[in-house]
Amino acid sequence: MGKLNELDDLRYHITWTFGGYIEDIPKRIGRNNALDAATAALVTTHSTLRLNRESNRPIPAEAFQKYSHAIRALREYLDIPARARESETLCAVSLLSICAYFLGERGSRSYHGEGAAQILKARAYYDPRDDFEQKLLLSLRGTVLFEALVNPRVQFTPPEWKLIVENKLDESDRPEGMMLRHLARAPDLMHRGRIALREQTGLQMLVFDARRLYQSLTTMLGGLRDRYCNTQTSDSTSTAATTSRAAITIAMINCHYQRTYGFGVLICMIFNCILKALDTDAVDLDVDAKYFCKETLKLANEAAKYRPLCASYIQLCLVAAWSCSDDKATKEALEKWLVDYSSDFTTSPEDTVETRLKETCRTLRLLDP
Repeated sequence: MGKLNELDDLRYHITWTFGGYIEDIPKRIGRNNALDAATAALVTTHSTLRLNRESNRPIPAEAFQKYSHAIRALREYLDIPARARESETLCAVSLLSICAYFLGERGSRSYHGEGAAQILKARAYYDPRDDFEQKLLLSLRGTVLFEALVNPRVQFTPPEWKLIVENKLDESDRPEGMMLRHLARAPDLMHRGRIALREQTGLQMLVFDARRLYQSLTTMLGGLRDRYCNTQTSDSTSTAATTSRAAITIAMINCHYQRTYGFGVLICMIFNCILKALDTDAVDLDVDAKYFCKETLKLANEAAKYRPLCASYIQLCLVAAWSCSDDKATKEALEKWLVDYSSDFTTSPEDTVETRLKETCRTLRLLDP
């Protein structure tokens, strides 16, 4: 597990990228076979990630074998209700989602996101039992939320979403947490929006609700942008691969603010798409979309030094930007960056990228499958 904390190279720092709960996993080894197998799979896939990316070598068969073994172990635990609800089993789902991302198993990644949602549903999601579970749920809430936006099988009621996104480790007044709570309103908004568009009723109230959330989000985004811009000058002399402790700290601060700003742009773009579907005559939404796309392209360039792990969020931003843009040249630029970023973990053919783009665009534009 020590290899998962490569402090000398932020680009491959898995704990910082995916969540602090990973640091607590060694203390949980031996309690749950699904978690043990998932941990072994993650250590193997992560240890080969750097070599494979920089030397363009194929992922060794051992990584796929351990991943397959972990999948079987997880399925056995999911068939036992008491075991399925354990925080270690939920953690195994999270780790396998990361493994699937490294291995390029996009379908499996969606499966794991759906699996995490089902476990949360089965647990009835009340207060976490300990700090480990608290940190795990803090990391998983975004994964489950984004999965729900594109996967109709992931469904929670508005009160359930409220419970999922609220976390004691997240200060209530921080813009990151507030934006995520706004995003938790999106699945229900999208569901109601499809019905309203189909039946041509209740659109005005929906537009009002979405507008109120959108305006709040864009206001918070301004603060996130200012905070990120203020750290860029101090980061100008450091690199993600530096070994200087002070430089590492500066890079981590810059990367954190860059990522939170990127997620802020992403969430604003999601609401921009939803609003465009509900209010087709709103010119200001097109103006905003152009700005968001411009910022996404800028972020894709600035985040490149943190690839692959600490810039992995850029792929979500690129897909959302493509969905809210109507400009051909902008779409082409976004596609090029997405193909480039997708190669960090797998050599996906362009038609796969195109499929992802079109499916997400239809979903965010509230078009029925």
